[in-house]
Amino acid sequence: MNKSSALEMYQQIHGNAIVYDAVCPLAQKEESLSDWINGGATVIAPTIGGGGECKETMRSIGVWNQRLRTRKDELLLVTKVEDMERAKSQGKLGIIFHFQGTLPIGKDLGLVEIYYKLGVRVMQLTYNVKDFVGDGCEETGNGRLSDFGKKLIQEMNRVGMVVDLSHTGHRTTMDAIEVSDSP
Repeated sequence: MNKSSALEMYQQIHGNAIVYDAVCPLAQKEESLSDWINGGATVIAPTIGGGGECKETMRSIGVWNQRLRTRKDELLLVTKVEDMERAKSQGKLGIIFHFQGTLPIGKDLGLVEIYYKLGVRVMQLTYNVKDFVGDGCEETGNGRLSDFGKKLIQEMNRVGMVVDLSHTGHRTTMDAIEVSDSP
């Protein structure tokens, strides 16, 4: 296969695929969004909450909602699978709100549904270290999922939020798989 036909094949595959980037810290800089758009990405999952508490997370959601309004010809909030397909067919960049860790909810399970209603669809249970939910992947103790973590997963399952096990310690991950009723 020559270079030209290989490039054509790549462009066809890439053009038909849903390209999802779930690791995109540069998306916090609005000017970087054009890189994903020009690169043919279908969906990105910028971190909306993680290191900050509720007030900071709400501010981040507000910033993203402003971007979604002002760039509605280019961006689309993704809250269900069909939205990814719609982003692809409309040539827009889909945005999935996601949390790295559970700090934005603290120990208030009622915030899960509120964040869900605001568009958050994915939450990592921990971000590298121990928190109220369990142990992160950098913890040497390899602790289990906490009782609060079990309740959190049940609430995430109830509202339909994805339980993300990235950065979660092994035992916490295995416990979460056992507790969760949904992928």
